[in-house]
Amino acid sequence: SSDLANGDKAIDDADILVTGDRIAAIGQRGSFAVPPGTLERELGGKTVTPGFIDDHDHIGGVRRNVIGYEEWGLRARLAFGVTTSFDPSTLGIDQIAYQDLIDAGLVVGPRLRSTGPALFSKERFTSLDEVRAVLRRYRDAWGLHNSKQYRGESRTVRQWIAIAARELGLLPTTEGSHNPKLILTQILDGYAGNEHALPIPPFQEDVLGLYRAMRTSYVSTLLVNTSGPTGRDYFVSKYDPALDAKVKRFWSPPAIAHKLAHREWGSLDASRLPMLAADAAKLAANGALVGMGSHGDEPGIGYHYEMEAHTLGGMTPLAVLHAATAGAAETIGRLQDMGTLEVGKYADIL
Repeated sequence: SSDLANGDKAIDDADILVTGDRIAAIGQRGSFAVPPGTLERELGGKTVTPGFIDDHDHIGGVRRNVIGYEEWGLRARLAFGVTTSFDPSTLGIDQIAYQDLIDAGLVVGPRLRSTGPALFSKERFTSLDEVRAVLRRYRDAWGLHNSKQYRGESRTVRQWIAIAARELGLLPTTEGSHNPKLILTQILDGYAGNEHALPIPPFQEDVLGLYRAMRTSYVSTLLVNTSGPTGRDYFVSKYDPALDAKVKRFWSPPAIAHKLAHREWGSLDASRLPMLAADAAKLAANGALVGMGSHGDEPGIGYHYEMEAHTLGGMTPLAVLHAATAGAAETIGRLQDMGTLEVGKYADIL
């Protein structure tokens, strides 16, 4: 089920029938006919979940103006269960080519989706029609379904971008540079998402009610979005993933040496991470839309750190799994295709 309020449904002793890359049937064991000759895999009592969807994943390896058919970061994400990665600001158009290569089966990696390059104040928009013309190219020339506004120079311009995105069927997200007033006004102006945490813990009913009413998604990126010791440093120091067999298999040795060999440890007592995590937990419990994003600094394994970081504020394991699947899918406008195990959706399963 995709509705957390009604309880996420789990089926004991289930069958899943996959045809092509979609789920054709799902239900109790023996509850539907299986075509003769179907390849069968017995999972031995394991729990099957939808694949994880990373709503805020900057994929550094594809920002190099040269297309590469072997990219360790993509494989590492997939190896750790991230079946869809969404980049909410690509800084270039390389990723659009990678999206096509993966969809065509020419590169191994999670499904890639993105906003393409974000719109900044340097665009110098002077009318709503100018914004429409630019976003129409994002939709029609690049085939994108999402857009990102980042630090538009005035509230009027930010509203034009939100208006034009909605008119063109694009799902607009934004971020507020840790500025609570900017973040809250962008929610009021109709942005579907607002990246990173709103740094005013603890949330009160006015903020909870605003997120509920607007259905603006909350992707807090706790690994990077705290004051004091950062979550990513804390978890790398805690787990020493340079020694992890799976990391060593899927990460490149230079990446391990550069990204994992040395981190400064800091106590959570000096960090606001648990307080920010508690706000995400409160939003989820109050019926707001919570997604999940790891920022992409530790490909694959970082997504698990992000999920664990959410539990530090009291978020239940079920709520974390919901945010990582159905909530994450709705956040990027893909719930009709992924995020739950239902007939017709992608068979992206763990």
